[in-house]
Amino acid sequence: MKIGILGSGQVAQHLVHAAKESGYDTVLIGRVDGPSVSNRLFSPNRTWVDESDLMLAVSDCDVVINTAAFRDLMGCEKDPEKADYVNAYLPGLLAEKGPRQVFISTDYVFRGLHDSKRLETDSTDAVCIYGSSKAKGERKVMAKGGSVVRISSPWGLYPSPERAHFVDMIVPKGVAAGKLDMPSDQHFAPTYLPDVAGLILDVAVDPFSVGVYHAVNGGTTNWQDFTAYLFNILRTKVKVTGSERNDPLRPKYGVLSNSRLPRPRHWAMALEEYIRNGELAEARR
Repeated sequence: MKIGILGSGQVAQHLVHAAKESGYDTVLIGRVDGPSVSNRLFSPNRTWVDESDLMLAVSDCDVVINTAAFRDLMGCEKDPEKADYVNAYLPGLLAEKGPRQVFISTDYVFRGLHDSKRLETDSTDAVCIYGSSKAKGERKVMAKGGSVVRISSPWGLYPSPERAHFVDMIVPKGVAAGKLDMPSDQHFAPTYLPDVAGLILDVAVDPFSVGVYHAVNGGTTNWQDFTAYLFNILRTKVKVTGSERNDPLRPKYGVLSNSRLPRPRHWAMALEEYIRNGELAEARR
C-alpha cells in the first residue's frame, strides 16, 4: 500500500516519521510555492502547482491523508473564498477524482456553547469561517466514502515550516515578560502528535475505517491551566493569570471525545515528556 501525505506542516511531518517507522511506502506531497519548498525545511517528494498536478501526484497512491488547510482564523474571515478553496473544494476534488482520503479536521467545526464533550456523531455548528469551511470539506470527503480525523491544538517534535506551535511559541514570550494572561474560557483536549500519528495511519490503512474519528489526548484543560502547567514543568517563574475572552471565533468548549479510537495518555504526561526529553523545536531547527 502506498500512502500519500498531502501538506507540509507539523501534522504531515509526524505522519511521515510514523509511517517510515512502520515500514509503509509513503510519499509527501507539497505545494510548489509552499513553505516546505521555499525554505527547504521539510522537502516533499512531489510537488504540485495546479489541480492537474495534484491529481497526477496522488494517482498512484492507495490512500491520501490530507493535512493541508488554511488555518489562519482571521485570514479565513477576511478571505472566505480562499478558506473554501483550500478547506472544502480541494478535499472535495480529491474525494471525487482521487484515491480514498483521510481528511484531517479540527474541533473548530463545533461552536462549543455547552460544557459537554463533542462526540464523533454530533452535528457540526461552527462559529467561524475556518470551522465552517472544514466542516464543508468533511461532508464532501465522507460523501465519497472517505474518513475524517479531528485533532485539537496539536503540538509535537517536528515544527511547522510556517510557524512554531503554541508550546514553543509561548515559552520565550513568557520568559521575556515574566507574566502572561491567557484565556480561561476556551476548553479543549490537546493533541500530542507523536501519540496520535500512528492512530491516524491505522485509519488510513484500513479500507473499512469510514466516518468521523477523534484523535486527542486524555484529559481536558484551558489555555490558562495548560500554560501554567507548562511553566511549572520548566520550573520557570512566570506568573500566569486567566481571563474570559468571549472570543467569537473559537469554541468555548471544544473538548473532543475519543469513542472510536484508543485514547492516548493524559495531555499533562505528554507535555512532561516533550519538555523533559528534548529541547524546544526552535533549538532543533
